[in-house]
Amino acid sequence: MVSLGTLPKQCEVLGNTITIVAKRIVMDDNGLSVNGTYEAEKNAIEISTAQPVEKQWQTLFHELYHVILNYSGQSELDKDETHVELAAQIGFQIARTLA
Repeated sequence: MVSLGTLPKQCEVLGNTITIVAKRIVMDDNGLSVNGTYEAEKNAIEISTAQPVEKQWQTLFHELYHVILNYSGQSELDKDETHVELAAQIGFQIARTLA
């Protein structure tokens, strides 16, 4: 199993550079504290460091799946948080088992 380290500062997704910002408190558009957000217009993901490191990585996978859906034109699936979370958890589990 791969150990989890510090979150990356950026990553490439479908030819787009996505900035990853780790900060203590992340707020959504409604002013609510959340684990993470993806802002398409800024090509940026924010991840809350108030959660354990493993949860930060799970949140990153969740937000990255939003990025993938956004860039692939799958706006209906992007709105389906149950689908996004399931796909993100599968990706996270696979990544954790890679040596």
